[in-house]
Amino acid sequence: MAVCVKCASKDIIDEAEIIDTGQYSYESTLSARIYRNPGGFVFPGRVNSTILSRICGSCGYVELYLQNPRAFLEVAKGARARKRRKKWTIRGNPALFLSW
Repeated sequence: MAVCVKCASKDIIDEAEIIDTGQYSYESTLSARIYRNPGGFVFPGRVNSTILSRICGSCGYVELYLQNPRAFLEVAKGARARKRRKKWTIRGNPALFLSW
């Protein structure tokens, strides 16, 4: 059972959606996005996850969390691994490089 981190109450409302009201009063569920290949123009590999919340019924504190954090973690680990790969320059020009 969840407990409020501010007041230690056990009166918690789980998985409440956070609604974003956009242009023309269009409502959508708040979400986060990360890219597998941020520099990719055609196929950046978007990964989305809905942002859910826990709300304390006693003090009103709101805690946000991702619905699917594992997918974000896998993408972030892949991005770090790509940055560590060796880069080769073309004809000594540091602005042009290939990576594998």
